[in-house]
Amino acid sequence: MTRRKTSKKKASPKQVAKSVLRKGITYLLEEEDPCKTFTFFKKSLVGKRKGLLFTRSYPPFVIDDCSLKGIPIYWLTRRKGENNIDPVQLNVISHKIQEFITQNDNTLVLLDGIEYMISQNDFKPVLRFIQHIRDEVLVSQSNLLITLSP
Repeated sequence: MTRRKTSKKKASPKQVAKSVLRKGITYLLEEEDPCKTFTFFKKSLVGKRKGLLFTRSYPPFVIDDCSLKGIPIYWLTRRKGENNIDPVQLNVISHKIQEFITQNDNTLVLLDGIEYMISQNDFKPVLRFIQHIRDEVLVSQSNLLITLSP
């Protein structure tokens, strides 16, 4: 079993892009402009790698501005609609991620909007949610990218 590495430094998408995403690892990306992270996400989907995106940004804008056509995108919003998920439904988000990573090999999940999830749920439930998803990603040898605006 590999020892857990800790670092006081936060990574930017550019720093992570210079290295290879190690299987089973969750990355916290500090980024003001989510489009940079979306671009990194898209570039990381090489070969047969499949991606799944949860975002606070309006999906049609993300698809157009960042060229993310063909990637499943869920909008974190309280508004009802297809592919919209209420951020208080952490169990639904968790289920969607688990289903995606168990049905596909070599997956990459991007969770953008963690601040919004915390504002709607409080910190502890979101932390437990992330810990649970992190474990699932580790076991499945997938990757999880979480963006955080400074």
